[in-house]
Amino acid sequence: MSYVRGPSFVDIAEEFAKAVGGWEAIEMNASTAPRLGRFTDRDLAGRWFSHHQEYAVLGLLSAQENQRRPRN
Repeated sequence: MSYVRGPSFVDIAEEFAKAVGGWEAIEMNASTAPRLGRFTDRDLAGRWFSHHQEYAVLGLLSAQENQRRPRN
């Protein structure tokens, strides 16, 4: 699964953060899994879910396509 068209995940997240008052307004719970957390405010989590659904364009990639994608 990858962002195949439209804005990247980072662009979608930046736009959301701006809309809710900046990154400081988004509080996350700690997670034991690397790079994973949950919104403390469940209403804000719902708003993020809706925002992401509206702007993300995802698609399935073959193994070869996935290997060719740049890694950040």
